[in-house]
Amino acid sequence: MFIGYAPDIHICVGHDDDRPYEIVDRAIVLGAQKVQLYKPFFNQEMIDKAHAHGIICNVFWSDDADETGKYLEMGIDTILTNDYNLITQIVER
Repeated sequence: MFIGYAPDIHICVGHDDDRPYEIVDRAIVLGAQKVQLYKPFFNQEMIDKAHAHGIICNVFWSDDADETGKYLEMGIDTILTNDYNLITQIVER
């Protein structure tokens, strides 16, 4: 496994079109530190499971204030965005 060669490099598991709802399980098996969730293919259960295993949850993407607020309430750790100015204001609240 890659982690054996470079344990100091963190692993982020991304979206798989064939198995989108298995991303957290794959991250756990791989010993990943992050998951890159892809909307709309995630739910609260996945976020909670990831956090229970110490995995950081990123979401790709949100440029909408209401959607961002919802994701933050769900526990998303990082939101990728094209509108940094708007989303930063929501995160800082």
